[in-house]
Amino acid sequence: MNWDVNNIEDLFKESFQDYRITPEPSVWNKIEKQLAFKQFLQFTPKHFNVYYLSATLGLLGILMLQFVNFENETNYSSLPSQKQTITTIQNETATAESIVATEPIAEKEKSKTISNKKQDKKTLPSFTLLSDPNAVIASLDIPIIPETTSDFSKISTSSSVELALSQNEGCAPLAVQCLIKSKNIKELVVDFGNGVVSQNNTTTLYTKSGIYIITISATDHEGKQKTILDTVTVFETPKPIAIVDADSQCTENCVVYFYNYSNDANKYLWDFGDENFSKLKDPVHIYTQSDRKRIKLTVWSEKMCADSIFIESPFKSVAENFVVFPTAFIPSESGSNNGYYTLSNYSTDIFYPVHKGILDYKLEIYNRNGLMLFQTIDINQGWDGYYKYQLMSQGVYIWKVSGKYQNQESFEMVGDVTLLRK
Repeated sequence: MNWDVNNIEDLFKESFQDYRITPEPSVWNKIEKQLAFKQFLQFTPKHFNVYYLSATLGLLGILMLQFVNFENETNYSSLPSQKQTITTIQNETATAESIVATEPIAEKEKSKTISNKKQDKKTLPSFTLLSDPNAVIASLDIPIIPETTSDFSKISTSSSVELALSQNEGCAPLAVQCLIKSKNIKELVVDFGNGVVSQNNTTTLYTKSGIYIITISATDHEGKQKTILDTVTVFETPKPIAIVDADSQCTENCVVYFYNYSNDANKYLWDFGDENFSKLKDPVHIYTQSDRKRIKLTVWSEKMCADSIFIESPFKSVAENFVVFPTAFIPSESGSNNGYYTLSNYSTDIFYPVHKGILDYKLEIYNRNGLMLFQTIDINQGWDGYYKYQLMSQGVYIWKVSGKYQNQESFEMVGDVTLLRK
């Protein structure tokens, strides 16, 4: 057979003129995948290929890198460096030390320190340094104690108030004066924290120990208000209580025992009245002569608060005016009778003195713990052994009496009495 063809393609066309070959679907799929992969690897502008994919990924990577760098720069710029933080702390420490420094400084340096602190209210509140170290100035803008929780609007900038206390602490009774300097203020109200509130009086007396908050309420002419707070600490003053024990018939080289029942005291000074002294709590002293002595006891607390009493001499003396107490009594168990008595009707159920020539009189009764159980200024009233309508238990109690005789001579004595129960 002779074939008139130029190549194998023509040969196939000549041989299969009327036939068409249709591949199976799986063959078509395989062929299409191979053609698609080949087309993806070739650069064809009209079709998506590997070159388009590479360019897209590269562009996205560049954008992500720039976004991350921008975020880091923003965060670091908002935070101070470690060096800046240390410097700030050192500056605050130096400022605080300059406030509490006790050495005197020139007025120019004071004003310079104050102006520097006012520029930065976040570190320390503004203060005005005074020559008196016990007085503290609290400005209206920033009080000494943290801002009050009351919802007050800020006072006008043309108005101002400054507060200084005559003293911030001391022993009871303690008198404190508020030194107030104000400008364009319509009304000032002072609450001393001890139940006293005043618009005119700026001085008060604290009779009991404790911590008191003084509140200054200021109102300007626009009706805006502000408060300033400061504190006063009042220390307890010790109460001296003591008795003496001696042979009242002794004439020379007499031994006297001193018993100290003072409260809230840790230091003592006895003046025996014969130019001899003792710092012991319960001393023993020998008097070479038994003439009448004026004995004095002074006591101090840990805060150096002091008080003193004069004690009856242990030796008898003949006098026109006198007051003498019994050493024991038996109170009635039927109830309190208020302790009133008459010298003509002698009774053993009331503790009262035998006396003569009394002009002024004050009697106090204490238990061993220093609690005052009874007090009177009536010479005709004694102690019936009751406290708040309750009969006290059997035991020894301390009495203290003071007053003045008709000849204007003052007297002050301390002793003990035994309460007996039937």
